[in-house]
This record gives sequence, C-alpha cells and structure tokens, in this order.
Amino acid sequence: MKYMKLKDYLEDNGVVLWQENSVNGPQQTKSLAMYDYVEGLDHVLGKMVWICDYRANEDPKKKPIRNIEPTPVVVTDAKETSKDIYYSPVYFRPVKNGKVSSKVIAPMDNTGFRCHTGESVNIFYTVEDCVKCYREQVRQAKAVYEEELARITKLFDERIKKLDASLVPFEDYN
Repeated sequence: MKYMKLKDYLEDNGVVLWQENSVNGPQQTKSLAMYDYVEGLDHVLGKMVWICDYRANEDPKKKPIRNIEPTPVVVTDAKETSKDIYYSPVYFRPVKNGKVSSKVIAPMDNTGFRCHTGESVNIFYTVEDCVKCYREQVRQAKAVYEEELARITKLFDERIKKLDASLVPFEDYN
C-alpha cells in the first residue's frame, strides 16, 4: 500500500515549491509552510485521486480530529476558491456519481499553526490502497476507544461499589 501525504504527492508528480530568499534569490523548498510559489502545478490539477483520514483526538472523549472516509476527489488549484486553504497550493473536490462537487476539502487538518502545517490527508492512486489505510486507521482508533471505555467502566464500577458500601451501616433504617 503506497500512501502519500500532500508533500509526497506533489513531489511524486513533479510539482516544485519555491521560496524567495532576499540574499540568494529563489530556492527550492520541501516545506509546505515556507513556500512562496509553485512550479509544475499543472501536473496535478484536474487529476483524480483517493483520499482518507481518520485520527482520534488525544482525548478519546472528544470527537476525532478528522474523519474523511475513502473518497474519490479531483485536485483543484487553491486560488479557485474563496475559502482559505492553508499550507497548500491545492485543495480537493469530491466526485460523486461522476460529478465533481463544489465542496472544499483542505489537504491539511486544523492542528497546524504558524510554521507547523498540521497533518495531511492520506492520498492514493487506487481505491484499494485507500480503503486498506482507512481500515487500519479506524482499527487503531477503535483500540484507543475500547481502552478508554474499559478504563471508564472500571472507574464507575468502583464508584458504585463505594456508594453501595456507604449505605451498609444504614440498612436497618427505612
């Protein structure tokens, strides 16, 4: 299963990120947080890929950071939307029943700040690889949730036993 993050996908398709440097002039960069312009974006625009992402929050009681089921999407230029697309020259538009949706899926999640980009969706060329990755991410999340459920269940069982024990001295009263 070959999965890629956005940086890998762009690089795999010959897209080059450039950064302006006042001393040395333009320099190639691999950082999505630090690029100023892009070369070769036409190599990916309009192409269809599969994306997915499931990541549990650090606090399992909170909703997941991101839940994108395996979805066919078209790669679109970030300049074509009025929405802010951070740390990426592209965004994704889902394909459903052969039609490209106007929905915007940002490649990076919202865990980024300043020069930290956050996490990219997983990008695949085939649905099979995408589904394998998604299943593994869901399996890992379920393990975290099951562990938290067992911990909370044990905690509440202990509290209930303590409450029951606190009533024992008062059994003779109505």
